Amino acid sequence: MRYTGDHKQKTHERIVAEASRLFREEGYKGASVDAVMEAAELTPGGFYAHFDDKDALFAEVLEACILRKNRRLAADAELTDESFREWVEYYLGRDHLDEPGNSCPLTSLTEEVARQPKKVRKVFTDTIRIRLAEIARAAPGATAAERSENGITALASLMGAIMLARAVTDADLSDQILHAVRKSIFARAEQPAEAKPRVAARKSIAAKRDA
Repeated sequence: MRYTGDHKQKTHERIVAEASRLFREEGYKGASVDAVMEAAELTPGGFYAHFDDKDALFAEVLEACILRKNRRLAADAELTDESFREWVEYYLGRDHLDEPGNSCPLTSLTEEVARQPKKVRKVFTDTIRIRLAEIARAAPGATAAERSENGITALASLMGAIMLARAVTDADLSDQILHAVRKSIFARAEQPAEAKPRVAARKSIAAKRDA
């Protein structure tokens, strides 16, 4: 039977989707190629008609997961000032915490990426640059530099909070971690925009006085 290009593309996307779920649930090493193909209801031998190797699949999974626009996690390019708080709340919510297979891939796969070949890390790096630029457009701050810094801080804090909260066995401690990070991010977001310029101005005045 001959298949159309559209059929092959849909099959390719199904493999990526199942790999994305399994990698997040079981880890990159824990989910074998055979397991991915079985989940996609395909024969293992068909894998190499789509990917050179498992690393190539992992690189595509990372890019697809982080940048796709139809999710409420760290993947919505239309974030705005108003939705920044909602995004943080969702990221630190129990649904996101308790469902690794459907959660932001950064919380499940970043540690795995650090051990991957340079070609995979390059895809991850390029993708993260794009994602951080999207977050920066919604992050608080009076200048582009401040928004970029606040966006990086928020994403890193959120990722760390979810990873820690998932790792501990004490539910109360897990909730405390999420609450503390939520409070910290919102406190930073609510700082007066003019605070930093005033500090800089005081330093400038002191420098002139001491000169």
